[in-house]
Amino acid sequence: MKIDNKGWGLNTMLIMVGIILIALLAVTFFSIRLNNLLGNENNESENKIQNAINDSYYTNKVSEISSAMGRYINDMDISLSSTPISIDINTLISHDYLTPITDYISNNRCSGYSVAYLNNGNIRIINSYIKCDNYTSKGYGEK
Repeated sequence: MKIDNKGWGLNTMLIMVGIILIALLAVTFFSIRLNNLLGNENNESENKIQNAINDSYYTNKVSEISSAMGRYINDMDISLSSTPISIDINTLISHDYLTPITDYISNNRCSGYSVAYLNNGNIRIINSYIKCDNYTSKGYGEK
């Protein structure tokens, strides 16, 4: 860069402006990239929280089915054995032991059932399962 008594030349000024523009573009690119990375981490943690809320909702519904099944067995004087019996949630709903269960997200009705039996120590075991649009209990369909 040659400076004379007239100041900087046009070539020198264009080179300096070009360098500044390239530096600004690089800073902008890396700023956007960093923002996207931080934004994705926030979205992932929000998704984990939402999934925990959804799982909690469905877990509560499975517990409601198990409670309804227990009351149904007691009220109907069903004697259990080691052979499992299965009751569909529609039966529990029709006998007013349970209100219809709907999907947390789509609000469509869920299907499900409950299995009851006595284990080796003659302890009553009740396992309940539901299947909704956005959730299926582990073990559902393995009757």
